[in-house]
Amino acid sequence: MQLLELGSIRTWGDLDPGDLFALSLDGKPNLGLKLHGEEDGDEYFSCAVLSAGLDGYEASPTYVVDSVPRSRALLHLPNAKLVPGANLQELSFSDDGASLKAGDLVYTEEGLHLVLQGDRSHRFAVRVADGEIASGLGAKHAIIPSWCVVVPGSKEPETIFRWPPEAKKQA
Repeated sequence: MQLLELGSIRTWGDLDPGDLFALSLDGKPNLGLKLHGEEDGDEYFSCAVLSAGLDGYEASPTYVVDSVPRSRALLHLPNAKLVPGANLQELSFSDDGASLKAGDLVYTEEGLHLVLQGDRSHRFAVRVADGEIASGLGAKHAIIPSWCVVVPGSKEPETIFRWPPEAKKQA
């Protein structure tokens, strides 16, 4: 029988920066993105939790330290893709970066970045293609407030996560 696999179980050390993976946090499934950064000449790895609603954090894509996923089973999603929203009505442009919020996708001269919530009001960006934490985004960029993560399906891609989360329907 042929099988369309979603991914495979891996450890934190098996993943490369920019890899998407699923993990359980606070008893709930979440999507993560492995990050790479450098500070004062020292390399470090960390994680972005993309799913909203992680206990103790704001409901937005959030930066967490690498010790969070380090000891957990991780489902590596090698064929997952982050897809920017295509609605031109949502697209905005900025010359100063002041209007950025956690969860925004930002096109810059260096590529596509995702804005993450850090400690308190601190926000920063990570380059989506390789998980590299950006030192800055520059002045001019286009902002895309909606995106999704898709995986291959049997006939067409299946969406496994949307940002922002869709509003719950009232009963």
